[in-house]
Amino acid sequence: MQSTITYFRRTLRFRTGPHESGPTVSLSAPETNPGDGSRTSGLAFCRARNSAAALGSRIAIGLILATGLLSSHCAEKKTVYLDAETNGGPRYAYVSGENAILRTDPIIIASEISFPAPGQRLTVIERTTRQDTIDKVSDFWYRVRQDSGIEGWIFGASLSFSQQEMAQNVKGRKNEIEETLPGIWWEIEGDGSTGYRKIVFKNGYFYYSYGNRLESSGKYEITDDLKLKLSAPTGMGQELEVRKVGLEYRIFSNVENFSYVFRPAPEEKEYLEVEEESTE
Repeated sequence: MQSTITYFRRTLRFRTGPHESGPTVSLSAPETNPGDGSRTSGLAFCRARNSAAALGSRIAIGLILATGLLSSHCAEKKTVYLDAETNGGPRYAYVSGENAILRTDPIIIASEISFPAPGQRLTVIERTTRQDTIDKVSDFWYRVRQDSGIEGWIFGASLSFSQQEMAQNVKGRKNEIEETLPGIWWEIEGDGSTGYRKIVFKNGYFYYSYGNRLESSGKYEITDDLKLKLSAPTGMGQELEVRKVGLEYRIFSNVENFSYVFRPAPEEKEYLEVEEESTE
């Protein structure tokens, strides 16, 4: 008679445990295939399951730490409301910086809402309790409201809280504009090239040209709110705004929802002489 040898191997079968949503492991099922490879397979599965559990734990810990850091950062941005009646701080502020930006949140990377003009008065609502440092300047962030009703956050270095201080600041900027204005200013097209419009300022007078044709001339003045008012209408409007962009000034205007931008050019004496003679 021939004897038959039966080999038993532990195999893995999945079943749902009574208190778990995932599979559990049970051992059963004899097999007639000889060999010890099943033992290695079972150990590999257990190791894989343990590695997955360890990875899940690390991810959970990372999320907890990240949430803690975010909460800590938000805590640093706590604010205090400012009310003139309770002496909680200044109720109004004036834009004193050239590059003032109104943002959605009190942080430098927040989205931009608008660019308040120098001299504009803003209603102060609240400020952060801790100062921020931008370009080596430390100050608070202030939530403000424009006369149009638009609200946002602005860095304190761009604000002045004293009318006297603001007046001195405006006077200094007014003098700077008066020194910068004389000369030729060319229109800038959307692609950065030079356009056909040109305006020249000299000895308190302006000369506006389109191409080689002089279209308008007259006197100009710089107002206390740093607007440039022309005594006669031009193709670029009659009220202009002078703003500093980087290290250089620009002239901005809006006519019928169309914007114009002018930049200074090196003075060309012959243009000034021809235009002045043509107005006599």
